[in-house]
Amino acid sequence: MKITKQYLFPEIDTIIYFTPNGRYINFQGIIISEEQFNNNVTVFEYHDEIKKALKDTDKYIDRKDIIMDIIFDYFSYNEENIEIRSRKRDILFPQQCLMYFLNKYTNMTYSSIGAFVGGRDHATVIHACRNAIPSYLTFADNRYRNQIKEIEARILKQIKY
Repeated sequence: MKITKQYLFPEIDTIIYFTPNGRYINFQGIIISEEQFNNNVTVFEYHDEIKKALKDTDKYIDRKDIIMDIIFDYFSYNEENIEIRSRKRDILFPQQCLMYFLNKYTNMTYSSIGAFVGGRDHATVIHACRNAIPSYLTFADNRYRNQIKEIEARILKQIKY
């Protein structure tokens, strides 16, 4: 099972794992899928607390999907373009925007963002978040600055941050 993210809830001895196939719950060493958990109402003594923990992690799933949809729509981008390794600005800029906004509005780590955006290294994500996009905001022409601000406005409107 490839884990992309995990959240620990020590008060109920539970970890929620995010995988490409969905969320899994590790309750006191017992690992089950979210679907199995939802179908079995009374097995766990902390059922309501686990349900609340799942709800708390929902916002991170939704935000990632919302950000990706907004950027793909804005740049007429698709998932195949995310895999392309190029230094051409028309390909690289949307990827850097995606990395920047995922870092800013989700709890994803640099490594998980890099894996999500075409298997990039965490250093590539750090560069996009700390150097590339901030330099577009301060030094680049108004076109890029306006695009970033417009995308951020759309994201904020959608996620109700």
